Amino acid sequence: MDVIINLSDTPKLKKQLVQLKPTRKDGLILQIHHTITLSKEKHQRVRFISICFNNLGQILAAATLNGDIYVVDFNLCKFWSVVNIVSCCILKFSSQNDECVIAGSPNGLLRIINIHTGDVIGKLEGHQYPVVHMSFSVGFLCVTSSVSEAIVWDLRNNSKIQVLSLSANTYLKQMLFMPVSNDLLACFNDDSIHMWKYGTFEYLKQITPASWNKFFIKCIAFAKNGQIMALGGHSSDIPIFSSDSWNLTKTISLHEHTTSVKQLSFISQPFDGGANRILSILSSNGIVYFYDMKADMLLSRLSLELEILRYQLSSDGKYLACIITCGRVNVYLLTKYLTVPQEESTKDRPEIKKISLKKAPQAINAIKAKINGVLDNEKLRSILNEFGQFPEDYRAIIWARLLRLPNNQRLYNALINIKPKVPIADFERKYPIESKMALKNLKKVVSNMANWSPFFAEVDYLPEFAFPFVKVFRNDPVACFEAVCTIVANWCQYWFEYFPLPPVNILAIIENVLLEHKPQLLKHFAKHNITSKIYAWPILQTVFSEVLTARDWLILWDHILINEPSFFLLAVVAFNLINTHVLLKMNYAQDIKRFFHTQNFLDIKKLISKTYDLLNNTSEKNHPRQYLSYFTPIKIGEYPQFSEYPAAAHAFQDLKGLRKDKHLLADEKLGMEQKETRTKIDEVKKNIEENKRINELENIYKSKLEDELVTVNQERKQLNELKKIKDSNLHKAIYRSLDHGHSRCYCTSPKGKHARLCDKAIIALDLKATDKLIKKVEKGLKKQIGGSFEDTDVRQLAAETVELEMKILKELQLLNSLKKRSNTALQTDDFALLKHAMRKIEDGYQGRNPSPAL
Repeated sequence: MDVIINLSDTPKLKKQLVQLKPTRKDGLILQIHHTITLSKEKHQRVRFISICFNNLGQILAAATLNGDIYVVDFNLCKFWSVVNIVSCCILKFSSQNDECVIAGSPNGLLRIINIHTGDVIGKLEGHQYPVVHMSFSVGFLCVTSSVSEAIVWDLRNNSKIQVLSLSANTYLKQMLFMPVSNDLLACFNDDSIHMWKYGTFEYLKQITPASWNKFFIKCIAFAKNGQIMALGGHSSDIPIFSSDSWNLTKTISLHEHTTSVKQLSFISQPFDGGANRILSILSSNGIVYFYDMKADMLLSRLSLELEILRYQLSSDGKYLACIITCGRVNVYLLTKYLTVPQEESTKDRPEIKKISLKKAPQAINAIKAKINGVLDNEKLRSILNEFGQFPEDYRAIIWARLLRLPNNQRLYNALINIKPKVPIADFERKYPIESKMALKNLKKVVSNMANWSPFFAEVDYLPEFAFPFVKVFRNDPVACFEAVCTIVANWCQYWFEYFPLPPVNILAIIENVLLEHKPQLLKHFAKHNITSKIYAWPILQTVFSEVLTARDWLILWDHILINEPSFFLLAVVAFNLINTHVLLKMNYAQDIKRFFHTQNFLDIKKLISKTYDLLNNTSEKNHPRQYLSYFTPIKIGEYPQFSEYPAAAHAFQDLKGLRKDKHLLADEKLGMEQKETRTKIDEVKKNIEENKRINELENIYKSKLEDELVTVNQERKQLNELKKIKDSNLHKAIYRSLDHGHSRCYCTSPKGKHARLCDKAIIALDLKATDKLIKKVEKGLKKQIGGSFEDTDVRQLAAETVELEMKILKELQLLNSLKKRSNTALQTDDFALLKHAMRKIEDGYQGRNPSPAL
């Protein structure tokens, strides 16, 4: 059953899983539609207007009429929304960066958008009308065409290279790069076809409409190898041209099925060498036909209830995506439509023979022999020359064929039963590989290599060397082990003659080739004390896995394994040569060293092309092939002895002793590290306990201080209350204790009369002393509240407070006694004198100097 994706509620850049289910009989695996909810009862379907596959054919991008761009990844089974650009009229993946699409707007602007981040990383500005066609060359060039002009772009810096402008009465139908040659082809409104050579723009050829009985051309298609061109338009005939002579070779007639052709595309198939023999045709009635040009017959057709408006094919010929009239996108598997229809009777069917278990090995060997006949080296080389790499799904099988692996299962079983000679206790710490299965396989290969030859237990870079091959042969441990052994024996010749030193003889070969082809770079290296141990040996140790991406590494080793062993060494020189402009700008040795330990994003095709150039153009004097032996495979039924390490026997014995010492030192170091770790843990625990006790003491002291502050505040409150009581009683006592009969002191009244006041001077002096004592107690309280006090201060303050209370009580008793002795009533004049005396007493209490009249 097919899977339906509704993109109405898809958040931008949030990748969501989609589970592709088994295909239906018609090959449909996916349906994509976009519906917008306008209200609870009203919905609107948004139409898709443009679709495209990426260069690998695993990612589909689709744009709606509203400018929304969506992406479906068939490899990861995920889909997501990228960005909205208001309106989109054309959509294509960039040939320069497979993670970017180029989206065209109605105003002629082209935006380069990253499908993972949604960022617009570049713009192509120059068209006045909407772009209707887009084509890419093999490299970094792109040509875009509208009705009024065509522009050739350099996608490395998004700049214009050439502009084709047209006269007023001429308009352009289509302009594209022709495959392989990268020459430009343009079709104009009069159906004439013109060709120019790219670079010089030399005029090459013109094909007049009379060549195919003139009709209105709507589409042009080329086979991948560029040798066949097909034209489609307002006719049921499809003329086919040969690019060698540009003569009409044949005409495909579909007058029984359609009256015109809307779109043409050649379908790529595995191992067809780019000579695509199947042509897909979209007719005017919305049906896609599949025509076999070699058999000159119609294979099948894709017909739906609704018409197909346009379609796109994946580069590997696996998927077909189409937009139908309702605006929905359907994705189909093409396998069903590309098979030749056969009508076999029961008599013609071959009999199925049963194979007995005893004869099974012979049958398997016969099948292997047939496979080896199909996977001939020359056929594999032609595939590699055509596509640049081997098919991903069959790479492990092809590599095993190139290395001629014997599959010695019995010997391998005996080998793995030997006790490992390599300590793998701390393997996970040294090599923190995320995949547990890959780590397990790597341990197994390294251990088996040491069992095969104990010498490899001393090669510390062996895990880095073997790990990329472990990932390729992850499901076949026997093939993985034999592949590593074969590569070491053939592509690592003379590596271990001076072990544990680097192979100075191999590095000298690389240096001589570099000197021959780029002495300027070698001089730059010498200026900064950079030797071949830095610019060549790290690459050899890691077999390019440290400086290349995984995909580029696989492509490079496709070419290394199919060529002679010297190709590997020349690839190291080529890597330096294509990065010359980068290395010459580095003026610090540390930067150069870091460069050869960092993954670099480069054009792998350029690296391989440069290596082939060195292979063919290096002088015999410096060519590595004169020092290296030819390829020698492992024989069936035996694993050869490996003896290419230092010849002196005692040297290897010393290595054994050094290995034991190394293991002992490693164990001792590990024990010391564990002991040191435990000591540090104990110290940390001790510090935690001390900090805990300190915090407890701080909390106790803080609580005690808060209690003391509460006590002090209470005492101060009581003191203020006593002070108020004293002031009140003092004033009352003064008014009532004036006695004019005593002659202890005198004061002059406002009227000039003299009166004697009873014990007034004594009371005033007592009040002054009491006031000083109050201020002293208040000062002590302020000091205590501020927090800077000791136990002696507290005791002294308490004593002074008690003394103050006693003095106040004494004054109160004196005032009470005066009150009892006051017998006479106060006259008016006496009352005025009393007020005057009371003011003088208050002045003395507040600390002011008494008046001279006292």
